[in-house]
Amino acid sequence: MRVAVVISAVLGSTTAQAHDFSKIIAKVIPSVCQVEMLAAVVVVDSKGPRIQTNPFDNFLKPPPKATPQQTPGGMGSCFVISLNERKYLITNEHVADAKGTENASPSINFYNDPKRYSAKVVGTDKVSDIAVLEMSTTIGQSKIENTPSLSWADSDKAMPGHEVFAIGHPMGQKWTVTQGIISATKKRSMNTWQEVIQTDVSINQGNSGGPMFNTSGNVVGVNAFIFAANGGGSIGINFSVASNGAKNIVNELVNTGKIRRGKIGVSFIADPEVGGVAIKDLDSGGPMDKAGFKTGDIIQKVNGFNIRFPRDVGKSMDNVKPNQNIDVQVLRHGVIILRSVTTSELPDN
Repeated sequence: MRVAVVISAVLGSTTAQAHDFSKIIAKVIPSVCQVEMLAAVVVVDSKGPRIQTNPFDNFLKPPPKATPQQTPGGMGSCFVISLNERKYLITNEHVADAKGTENASPSINFYNDPKRYSAKVVGTDKVSDIAVLEMSTTIGQSKIENTPSLSWADSDKAMPGHEVFAIGHPMGQKWTVTQGIISATKKRSMNTWQEVIQTDVSINQGNSGGPMFNTSGNVVGVNAFIFAANGGGSIGINFSVASNGAKNIVNELVNTGKIRRGKIGVSFIADPEVGGVAIKDLDSGGPMDKAGFKTGDIIQKVNGFNIRFPRDVGKSMDNVKPNQNIDVQVLRHGVIILRSVTTSELPDN
């Protein structure tokens, strides 16, 4: 009995140590920041909507009765990465380009630093919900250069059951750490254009744009959205843009300022009767229509990728650009048809 107690105590100690993230959190938390889109104060006329006036009018007539208003801004999390020997901040597009923040500029707060730093947007991408920021002042640039950058994990190696944790600012609770497991990988829940990782880590408003870490402290995903009941908080169904996709998006935004994607002009559905993906509709005059494909065709291959599920079509198009020739193979009434398709450009919205 005494031996059993000792073994139990040792096992309990080992388990506790295995789940202690305190050292790795202490290492990465300085690289996680808070971003707030601060808009200029505007004047709202007492009788109606926002107005714009010549500033010299104030000297010509008494000013109208007015109330200072601040346009609502986006707020979320961000983190530091290095690229091309420079450091940047990564967050969500919906944080950096939130409704009502058209004339706003990003304001950045760092861990254990009471100072607020100004930043500017390098580029945003609505489809992936990724934005890249950089510091806009000398003091801000000095701050970020002295802040450790985070490393990207290989999201292709992420597996359901792997432990992960997030650092962010849920409901305004700054630098909050939450922990859980990966629930599913390689999902494309909202559309076929961006791969996401599903976790049960508790994430709420204010976590958007922050990093999802693996147990090595590397970024396996960028927190993007949650499923919630009746507009409430986290119920453990949360999604992060997979790091491999996010890394490619960031690289292209830094190098070119925008993301260009190829489009083949087709909508499709899973067909359980044949166990594949069927063409539901075609853009009239679009690439697939011009190539002679028809509704009902069973898509077998796109750009060298075997197609079994709708998500496979998204994977096949991940790195395809406009005006690029790709091969598409379908099955029509038992006959295999293989044709080349010249892509058009996917709108960025």
